[in-house]
This record gives sequence, structure tokens and C-alpha cells, in this order.
Amino acid sequence: GGRPCNKSNHITFYDTANNTYIDGFGLINMAYHAFCVGGTGHYQVFRRNHFNRRGPTEPGVNEGWITTISSGSTEMGSYLTIQDNIFEDVDKGCFIKLYSTQRTLIEDNIMRASYDSTGGSNTEGISIKGGPLDRITVRHNIIYDFVHKGIGGNMHPLSSAEILFNRVYNVTNFGKYDAGTATAIDINQDGLANNVHV
Repeated sequence: GGRPCNKSNHITFYDTANNTYIDGFGLINMAYHAFCVGGTGHYQVFRRNHFNRRGPTEPGVNEGWITTISSGSTEMGSYLTIQDNIFEDVDKGCFIKLYSTQRTLIEDNIMRASYDSTGGSNTEGISIKGGPLDRITVRHNIIYDFVHKGIGGNMHPLSSAEILFNRVYNVTNFGKYDAGTATAIDINQDGLANNVHV
């Protein structure tokens, strides 16, 4: 049978959500987001949470367990930290999706088991999207059992980033779409304003 899903955002901060600290939550059975926060917020922290069973989702909802929303301007938030979390079992979509943030740290997380039950390959572990973005650090994460990209996104415009000391493995091609495009880390050179260090 089908998976039970909450087809909405579980917790949404419609404002900047400054100084938010989320620690020790267990979230299960979402379709779109567990947390949806303004990318212009400062000092947002997500630590030691367990995210399990998300999706299947629908196209165009910018899904992710943790998603920052684009500001639609040059304004960016600062000091977002996503650390020591476990993310698992996603049917189509991303685990983390970033827009409009800077000085962001994604560190020491475990991300596993992402697939697309529709037969496509629309999955990413960490999706660095756009809006603008600057000084994104993705470090010391374990990402495995994916059908498309462990770390990706279109990165428009990403001024600088460090993607280092991550263990990304068992990323495979699966499905009828994007044949041959599976990759552990996908850097979109067209979106880069300056430097990404891998």
C-alpha cells in the first residue's frame, strides 16, 4: 500500500526565524518539508534530529527535510547550522535544500536511502540551489544509497563554498531519466560566481 504522508510543511517559520534551536526531534512521514525556514534568518540550528520516511512528493514544491526559502533579493541569512542529524528513506527529492543563506555549516550528518518510486532519478542529498548563496561549508557528512546525486544543486549564484571530508558512496543510476548522470558530488560550474573548494 501507499505510504502515509503529511502533505504539507510540518513546521514552517514564515518570518526569518532568528535564533531558532531545534534539537532532538523525531519526524516521520512527510511529503514536502519537516522544517521550512526563511533563508534570511540568522543563527538557526538543527542538531541531533532524526528524520525518517519522506515522500513521495510532487514536482515543484522544493521539497526537503530542511528547506530554506529564497529571499527573492540579495538579502541572505547567516550562521545556519545543520549538525549531527540522521536523515533517511526519502522517495523523490532532497534531504536539505538551501536558498538565500551564507556562513552555513552542514556537518557530521548521516543521509541514507534516497530513491524515486516513479522510475525517475530526481534525488539529492544536499541541494545547494540559489538565491544568492555564500560561504557554504559541507563537511564530514556520510551520504550513501542514492539514485542520483549525493551533493548537488544548480548553485545559482554561489559565491564560495567548501565541500570537504564527506564520505559519499553507492550513488547509482536508476530509472529512465538522466541516464548516466549519477554522481557523488555534482558541481554546476555555470552557477558559480567565485570559488568552490572540493
